[in-house]
Amino acid sequence: PARAAALEKETVALLNRGKYKDAIEKAKEAIAADPEQAMPYLYLGSALQDTGKWKDGIEVYSECVRKATKGPVHECRQMGGKK
Repeated sequence: PARAAALEKETVALLNRGKYKDAIEKAKEAIAADPEQAMPYLYLGSALQDTGKWKDGIEVYSECVRKATKGPVHECRQMGGKK
């Protein structure tokens, strides 16, 4: 969990600097470190959509709905995620 939290912070920093491709990779690392946490899925979906990959972003939100149990899973649903 501590590693996942650190990776999540790095993802946010990259998103804030507009480094979406780097944020995508970091978010994937955060998901791998703690697949039950919703926020990295939200960050990954956002970064994908910011790079024009809308369908991929929605698929990530759906993955969040299916796998995440901690954090704002409801936001994944609001972004178009389905079970």
